[in-house]
Amino acid sequence: MKQYICLLAVFLMGCTPGTGRITPGMGMRLELQEQTAEQLHLPVQQSGSPVVAAWLTAVSLSDMLKGATEAAYRAAVHQELTWLCENGFTDVFVQVRSNGDAYYRSRVYPRAASWSQDFDPFQVFLEENQQVGLQVHAWINPYRCQTAGQMLKIPDTYPTRMWAQEQAEPIVQVSGRWYLNPADAHAQALICTGAQELLDGYDIAGLHIDDYFYPTTEPELDAAAFAASRSEDLTAWRTEQVNTLVAALYAQAHAADRIFSISPRGDPAASAQLLYADPETWCSQSGYCDWILPQLYYGFDNETCGFAEMLALWQGMVQTDGVRLIPGICTYKVGQADDWAGTGRMEWVTEQEIPARQAAAVLEAGLNGVAVYSSASTRELDAPEMEALKQQLCRFTQVPP
Repeated sequence: MKQYICLLAVFLMGCTPGTGRITPGMGMRLELQEQTAEQLHLPVQQSGSPVVAAWLTAVSLSDMLKGATEAAYRAAVHQELTWLCENGFTDVFVQVRSNGDAYYRSRVYPRAASWSQDFDPFQVFLEENQQVGLQVHAWINPYRCQTAGQMLKIPDTYPTRMWAQEQAEPIVQVSGRWYLNPADAHAQALICTGAQELLDGYDIAGLHIDDYFYPTTEPELDAAAFAASRSEDLTAWRTEQVNTLVAALYAQAHAADRIFSISPRGDPAASAQLLYADPETWCSQSGYCDWILPQLYYGFDNETCGFAEMLALWQGMVQTDGVRLIPGICTYKVGQADDWAGTGRMEWVTEQEIPARQAAAVLEAGLNGVAVYSSASTRELDAPEMEALKQQLCRFTQVPP
């Protein structure tokens, strides 16, 4: 079996991080070279180890970081990690890049707006975790960047700002927000470079990406590249662009002995049609991900995407031993009307303990992993809801709650 590893060269002209100009198209290149499975350093298979994961968003990081001293930030991080551990979690996905910015020391992405301190927030997070022992995964949003207004505040030493100023091919604007162009090799190189910074510089368990892929179905987005490709099927061609990046990130993670995981939309058909994501391939062929975490943020009574039915659908999609299914459930809908659920619109208001029941359903389906979105909304559950969920989460690891 052939795999691919992303080989990157970032030439900073001898300048210190954040001060040197990187010329678009000249400072980065992306080359995909064939590697055999034997040449890659594959991570230890963890199919038998329970995974109870939480997503910790950049919003939560920002709230802990904004205006805080290092001591205050450390205390907030330690409290968060301790709470997760005490409530049955084993892993946490920390969103260190959400909008073309970074909550870690990066040479190619600007700092997040709420990070003005001298310390490295992600390194501090990992240091505090040494006392707790969770598995920490670096969560990035590959393509999404700043709004048009936010982009103007970024120093022009960063590739995304330069590309935006020049209206260059690697970046595109959709509805007032900038996105890296999924069809552009320089954009792919930048994404891979940022991923390599995390893999090289931080003691993480894995690399994680979420459900944002192509930002629009409009053909104008990458018309020039599509025309140059001489392809005839835009959908298939765009899907290939996404799969090229996914395979490259997977190879990077494996070369560093780390797990690579993806959290796509819960409805695979919508994911494929609207975002040009390819979860069917990711689930059925090796070389794309280790863990697949579909966002099954649906109630049991959802009219079109009932939780039980979607769970069964994803179980049927996973066709290779190299991919582990870890369903994602949510807590942010508790007590809220779900306007997309049809006749099940009020289920999250009238029914109790839905997240707990979903975790139990995952266990009953024979799976030993579940992920919860998000850490913040889970902490806001009332005591009975939280206790019920904790009881089920602890069943995965067989640790008494």
